Amino acid sequence: MTWRALFISPYAEVLKIAHTIFMKVGKYPDAMRVALRMNTQETMEETFLASTDKQERRQLCYMLARHGWAVHAETCACKHGIRR
Repeated sequence: MTWRALFISPYAEVLKIAHTIFMKVGKYPDAMRVALRMNTQETMEETFLASTDKQERRQLCYMLARHGWAVHAETCACKHGIRR
């Protein structure tokens, strides 16, 4: 669905819909991929905070780091018990 968004005129709307679907189904790595395409910090943080699995969060951190984004340590690490 996301690769088709490149050929549709309301590109941002299609990405928002895809992100919403992935979040509802619990596919957080896929939702993070879409959030990175959307290029909005709020959407990335929302996706990161929605995940509760430690390994999945680690994967999301690697994805964010690869793209040069950072999640604020005071909102995530301290609150949710993630070790530095």
